[in-house]
Amino acid sequence: MKNLNVIIIGLLVLAVVAYQSIFVVPEGQKALLTRFAKVVRNGDGAVSLYEPGAGFKIPFVDKVMYLDARVQTLNSTADRFVTSEKKDLIIDSYVKWKIIDFEKFYTANQGSFLMAEDRLRDKITTSLRSQIALLNIREIVAGKSSNEEGQPEEGGSSKREQIMQNTLTITGPGAEKDLGIRIVDVRIMKIELPGEVSSSIYQRMRAEREAVAR
Repeated sequence: MKNLNVIIIGLLVLAVVAYQSIFVVPEGQKALLTRFAKVVRNGDGAVSLYEPGAGFKIPFVDKVMYLDARVQTLNSTADRFVTSEKKDLIIDSYVKWKIIDFEKFYTANQGSFLMAEDRLRDKITTSLRSQIALLNIREIVAGKSSNEEGQPEEGGSSKREQIMQNTLTITGPGAEKDLGIRIVDVRIMKIELPGEVSSSIYQRMRAEREAVAR
């Protein structure tokens, strides 16, 4: 009877060890292992990155960090930006991004998507502020460059498209270097005038149009 109890206990211990040794990476994610807060590497010194499927780890020592490998969407909250005329605009935007360096992402952001998105949002907002500050309301709202008379230039390239492309170009390298992520796309969804200035701006634009019509 005593031997039977020993065998049962031994089997239970083996079952627990086996259970703790196996992990499964879901579809659309990748995983890396940490051991005593350091990323586990293979014999070649490269990070052991696990694709979807079953993997093995040292029980009670290794921890599994699951990271979503799919394209993520960061919806930015509407924020105020100041134009070259010192007028406020409310701009709403979003960013598409994905992890490309899983080790960098883990070490730079402690594996936290919230931390990564906060830092990415700061980079995007800084770039947008610097560009909006160089343009006037007409250029931003109308989406075209203005001539000396303040009228949109026919056939001019879209200022909004330029802002989005410039933001992608400016912030992209830094995001890869600092955060381990690639910015796939930057989009401005909506541009609005604050209530306190929209009336005066539209009245001025209407007066200019009436002058042209006359």
